[in-house]
Amino acid sequence: MPSLYPDGLETNRESDVIYKLKYNGEEIFVFILLEHQSRVNYLMSFRVLEYMVKLWRKHIDDIGVKSINKNFKLPPIYPIIFYDGINSWTAVKRFKEKVYDNEEFKKYIPDFEYEMVNLHEITFENLESYEDLLSAILVIDKIKQPEDLTKLKELGGDYWEKINKNIKNRRELEKIAEAMNLLLKRINVSKLERQKIIGNVYQGRLKKMFEMAVHYDVQETRMLAREEGLIEGRTKGRVEGRVEGRVEGLIEGIEGMLDIKFGETGSFIVSKIKKIRKIEKLELIKEEIRNARKIEEVREKIDSLYLKD
Repeated sequence: MPSLYPDGLETNRESDVIYKLKYNGEEIFVFILLEHQSRVNYLMSFRVLEYMVKLWRKHIDDIGVKSINKNFKLPPIYPIIFYDGINSWTAVKRFKEKVYDNEEFKKYIPDFEYEMVNLHEITFENLESYEDLLSAILVIDKIKQPEDLTKLKELGGDYWEKINKNIKNRRELEKIAEAMNLLLKRINVSKLERQKIIGNVYQGRLKKMFEMAVHYDVQETRMLAREEGLIEGRTKGRVEGRVEGRVEGLIEGIEGMLDIKFGETGSFIVSKIKKIRKIEKLELIKEEIRNARKIEEVREKIDSLYLKD
């Protein structure tokens, strides 16, 4: 039986899953990446290569001194991408095809490909039959809009009880909680309400968690999330006029604005924003977010501010 690789990788993506299983008596890794973007990522083969190298690096660190043995070999990695965008996937799946003159230099270029699975072609009924961690994560990932939550009613009444029974450890519970948190953020559920709903995971009440999500007041959720994003971030900045408090307040406000306007996509630039400690620059970023129609416009503004330092 496959087991969840306990520590995983630092990919900054909560929904990625790594399994370790036995094949012909040896360990192999199955790396599952959930691609949430609506547009095709033409660098996917390169990203997969990066993740594979990180996974091998971690495996070597875990093995320790045994890895320097002449007979030591790295385990195979089977990369699978679940894509839920609306456009057809047109990126090359074989890495060497991303390198020009690849035939002339083929002996020097890594040659592998990843498997691509279109999540739109998998129904709730298909996923329900597996009753495991991955099926639960994919069920959650298929929910894109608040109105889609009602689709969870298509699942059998005992589906979540079966998932509960098949969960092996706390790390698997955390994976479900992380995936659910991403979903609730995507549909603009407030932080406080997310905590209430997700709290059911650790009490073994997955069914209760989804019942709460299905019956949640969507309009109220959006209003609360908007207030949190725009107001909560200013709180620290007003405390006794302290500059540091003002900086932290601005950053929190910016995080909220990114979450509301761009959803999960905006979270990928938060780490850069947190490194900016000048109030005037943070104000410029906030203004850019208000006016931007695409996340790329915000990213360009942040990059230009870095260059000015």
